[in-house]
Amino acid sequence: MEGKEMRKSEKQETVTTPESKELFKTECLVIPGHGIEFVGEEGNGKWKPTRLVQGIDDKGWRTGKRNPGLDDEKAIVGGGNAVVLAGAQYFRDLEKSGSLPRLVIFAAGRAGYLEKSAPDDPLLCEGVPMMESFEKETSATELIGKDGVVIISGTKTTRDDVERSIELAVSKGLTKIAFLLLELRLERASVFWEIMKKERPELASLDVRFLAAEDFLKERYKNHPELVDKILSEFKSSKAFGKTDEAEKGGAQAAREGKYTGKGKY
Repeated sequence: MEGKEMRKSEKQETVTTPESKELFKTECLVIPGHGIEFVGEEGNGKWKPTRLVQGIDDKGWRTGKRNPGLDDEKAIVGGGNAVVLAGAQYFRDLEKSGSLPRLVIFAAGRAGYLEKSAPDDPLLCEGVPMMESFEKETSATELIGKDGVVIISGTKTTRDDVERSIELAVSKGLTKIAFLLLELRLERASVFWEIMKKERPELASLDVRFLAAEDFLKERYKNHPELVDKILSEFKSSKAFGKTDEAEKGGAQAAREGKYTGKGKY
């Protein structure tokens, strides 16, 4: 939602449903990467968080180039801008509640497409433009300190994002952790936390939740509910959403079965 683009909790339920209105006062807010794209002409453009869709090539791999539309054959779901705006809304809600998070993590590494699209900028990762946009919306570093807003740049898969973010939060003594993602990505991400708890039972007492960015976008644009509903309806009925949703569900099932590869067909 660029510009306009635009919790069942019993003990430690991971996925929070839209019906729940109670604000989870997280100590650590994690915003995983949802892609970035180059906007403008070569030499006079800028890397920005993706719109709701992002471009792919003939092999189905992300290109880092802006895609024209939801129903383009070479489009899958991105959503980087949407989750940043949702994260900013969540941060402001926490600020109003008097319970700012102590740590904000952008778990958004240097995805493979950046090696090809930005070979001359080896430090560029998805977290850099996302953090820049978040800072403009929140001035978070002024409120919680420069060390309180960080990028985990070395991650390659969603499992990396989940595990390394939780490890960092735990190293700082934090026990309430919220991951903010588009709704269609919640299931697969939460599976990796379930796996992590089984492999490391000492972490099972953590309160880790996976929250839908769409809920916070609806709050952000509550004065324009018709517009938000229209955008989300068109998004969920698009070819890009259908392809990505199928892949997300397949990836979640593969992870449960111990077959997840993190790329291609799960």
